[in-house]
Amino acid sequence: MAINSVDGCLAAAGTESSLDAAVALFHSLSDGTRLAIVRSLAGGEARVADLVGELGLAQSTVSAHVACLR
Repeated sequence: MAINSVDGCLAAAGTESSLDAAVALFHSLSDGTRLAIVRSLAGGEARVADLVGELGLAQSTVSAHVACLR
């Protein structure tokens, strides 16, 4: 498993073990913005535009964080 130097997301090569999956999950949640997105989505579905308004961040920033959470 390697960290993408562009966006800081973990990229898996091949099959992940359960430990690698846990590392990827906790890495994704270690960023405050991504954690805020998860908290917001816990209340139900939202469009990126909704998250942009709620978080006060640029659309491209929110989209990058959402992509990392996928």
